[in-house]
Amino acid sequence: MKFTPKNTAVPFFMSLLFVCLFYQTASKAQCAGFPATIADADCSGASAMSNNMNANSGTYGYCGSSSSSASFSGINLNGATLRICGNTTLGFGSWNSGSLVISCGATVTINSNVNLNTGCGIVNYGTLIINGSLTYQNSNNFVYNELPTSKMTISGNINFPTNNGTNGYLKNAGYIKVGGTYNAYAGTQTCFLNGGKLECNNFVYMDQNANCNGIAGNRFVFGSASGSCIFRYINNATLYKVFTSDSRWSIYQASGSSQTIAPPCNSNPTGWGNATLVASAPAITAPSGEQPCSTITCLTLPVELLKFFALPSGEGVVLSWATATESNCDYFAIERSMDMLNWKQIATVPGSGNSSGRKDYSYTDATPEKGITYYRLSQHDYNGQSRYSDPVYAEQNDPGIISSSVFPMPSLSGEVTLEVSGIAETDLHIEVSNLLGEPVPAKVERKPGYNDNQKYYTIHLPEAGQVFFITVSDRLTVKARHRVYSLAQ
Repeated sequence: MKFTPKNTAVPFFMSLLFVCLFYQTASKAQCAGFPATIADADCSGASAMSNNMNANSGTYGYCGSSSSSASFSGINLNGATLRICGNTTLGFGSWNSGSLVISCGATVTINSNVNLNTGCGIVNYGTLIINGSLTYQNSNNFVYNELPTSKMTISGNINFPTNNGTNGYLKNAGYIKVGGTYNAYAGTQTCFLNGGKLECNNFVYMDQNANCNGIAGNRFVFGSASGSCIFRYINNATLYKVFTSDSRWSIYQASGSSQTIAPPCNSNPTGWGNATLVASAPAITAPSGEQPCSTITCLTLPVELLKFFALPSGEGVVLSWATATESNCDYFAIERSMDMLNWKQIATVPGSGNSSGRKDYSYTDATPEKGITYYRLSQHDYNGQSRYSDPVYAEQNDPGIISSSVFPMPSLSGEVTLEVSGIAETDLHIEVSNLLGEPVPAKVERKPGYNDNQKYYTIHLPEAGQVFFITVSDRLTVKARHRVYSLAQ
């Protein structure tokens, strides 16, 4: 869904942007000692994501909308930042370091356990669904539910580090639901902001072990100057140390739930402390409504790309793309890769600057690698900013399979001659298409004197002053493709 502001909607648009910025700014300094958060930002300037990628540095992202979705699997996150601005399913091979940032309005689903190694971060401005457990391994991992509208659902457990010297951080300004046990061990560092809500099936709050030989002090803190927050458990809560000295915590105990107050350790009291207990409490209501920040940050792009595809041809690989509108567009850079990890710029094509109508572009890679080659566009503004398209690919056939050529080029009469060898007449299929890849009516005539080894065809192009593609196939496999055009008279 593309955001198209009307005159009467501009103040509302600005107010939503202010709300997002206000909450992001306000939550940064309210949890003392926590790692710095990562601001919500434009996903379009990130490198395109792909399956089985090694994200070692920089920023990768997916820029979508509430009406689109994507899926990426086998991601090895080793220091980079992933920015998600649309509905996405993610699968991780490993997560050793680096961060995942979920934009406002976006939903990210992870259908497996999430194991954060060292210095890993999740900053959620939208919705995060983990169909598994969330485990803090080693040190300095953090998970932030940044906004009052942010929602996080974990079907399994949340497991904090068991060592006193290894901290794991969780900040919650919105709603978190844990289907299993919230295991608040020795490394627990949890900070709630005003209105934050947490619901879990079971709760265990302890030091390193039942002997309570861990550090002193509260591990559940309230990060706002005023207000309150709610923590609800459904089945059982076991406390090996005092929960809080802050009366602004409300503990909702579900009907039929039980609690275990462990014996005092080293003469230190245990229990809920100064929290307010509410027996037989109903389920917590998740926040409704989301600020459409992904619409703001992702879809108001300087260039609206209509299409981008790659077609193998006798001259190489023809890249074709079109824009609906352009604003401040300097040029397009074309990049090529064999593995979608290592990219090399091979050409640049000037943009149209500012335009409100469709603009078509094309470029032929005359020296593609044999096999499958991937391509992407990098659009550059006059102010130096850039953003990437999703990648496309083309498979270049063995040039020995078929030989074909088209002449004259360009055509002055609206007719061209196609010469083909290496394919039987009965297998030959010729199609003419426009820049969108749509077939167009074109008259194809066999020229006298053709034979099985060398065949000639006259093709009458349907319109002067336009670019067309002539595709030669056996109706199953594309054997050759040529870009042709006739001059306007």
